[in-house]
Amino acid sequence: MATDPGSKLSLNKLKQGTLNDVGDSSVDGSGDVRRTSNIEWLRRATHHTVTKGALEKINQYDGIVVGSKEVPSIILGNKESWLESYAKMNLFSRVADVFKNMLTDGNETAYYVFIPEIEPRPAPRSPTDPVIQTYQLIRHPEQDPKQLSYGQLVTVTFENFKTLNNPIIIRVGKVIDLAEEEVGAADAHASGAPYPSGGRNFSSADDQLDSRGRLVPAEADGCSDSRTGMAAPQGVLNEQIVKSAIVPNAYGGYIRGKESFVRKVETAYLSLQRQGIELIIGDSYRSYQVQKNAYMTKGQPGQSKAGDIAHPCKGYHTQGQAIDLAQNTAQKADLLAHGPIYQALYAAGLRRISNEFWHWSVGETDHDRDNVFARNRSGSSPADTFTG
Repeated sequence: MATDPGSKLSLNKLKQGTLNDVGDSSVDGSGDVRRTSNIEWLRRATHHTVTKGALEKINQYDGIVVGSKEVPSIILGNKESWLESYAKMNLFSRVADVFKNMLTDGNETAYYVFIPEIEPRPAPRSPTDPVIQTYQLIRHPEQDPKQLSYGQLVTVTFENFKTLNNPIIIRVGKVIDLAEEEVGAADAHASGAPYPSGGRNFSSADDQLDSRGRLVPAEADGCSDSRTGMAAPQGVLNEQIVKSAIVPNAYGGYIRGKESFVRKVETAYLSLQRQGIELIIGDSYRSYQVQKNAYMTKGQPGQSKAGDIAHPCKGYHTQGQAIDLAQNTAQKADLLAHGPIYQALYAAGLRRISNEFWHWSVGETDHDRDNVFARNRSGSSPADTFTG
């Protein structure tokens, strides 16, 4: 590595009681900064946040962020999401619809946090260590405007410490520069967890094959595996997933996606509002797991939407760079005729794909304004009616 590994903190060498003062840590230290170890200084830096007496009363522990994952809020035990959805129900609502909305619109980023004093599993050796996938996911309610980083010092509290139920990040500190050790292929194979990058040379127990024999990885990180048959997506933006505050979706929430993509949709939405036109949007960002489940349970031959759902490693919804417009009569006619909705979306920088008039994205494709598309093979997307 370019930097001196001795200047970085190794989680494997982090001694019991260093982050949380729950017992003797036996860490040697000195009052002289030139002779005091990095671990001792880290212990001193965090000591004021959580003390031994405080732990007995409020169940707060310091830890270090070692990973993250986009998951539906419902999985995290987010009671606020349950109550909000329940409050929106009425005599004309169906429980299935509410549940669907929670899975599609209620996604949030959860974090894997290493707390050495209460974590029975070994410390991760790098951001790609498969053991990270086995840690408990922890919510961070105040996610905006920035996600947490690998090595970030955080304080976690539990609703019930005895059962480790409903952990929540309540404070965020500095980012610690962590040392990394190489994770061997043999270790990764034994755990069955995917590498986040660089391809894979093994199979996860949760991997699947679609009807064409293509790999459908258990996690998005497995999409780099050549067995998916998918080329790496082009035009992917290196941005956070955000939620719009002004553009609603058809499910009672607001669209989500990469920040610059959401801003383009907002530009088109406001332009149409000024013309007295209400743009109706269905799906926007979908997590990898939601797309994977839909593809495998609905998109295979003989299933309800066979051929209509993209492989999860291919679609731009999972990249946070696509929306599907509601296919009502007025919007469909407008898009096929290249009317005001079509023009507003195009002017904002969005493009439709050739076989779905309702699907608009960024980075997926490009074409000249008023390009005319023919009917697709299934007929679900008719030929454009625009004549110039």
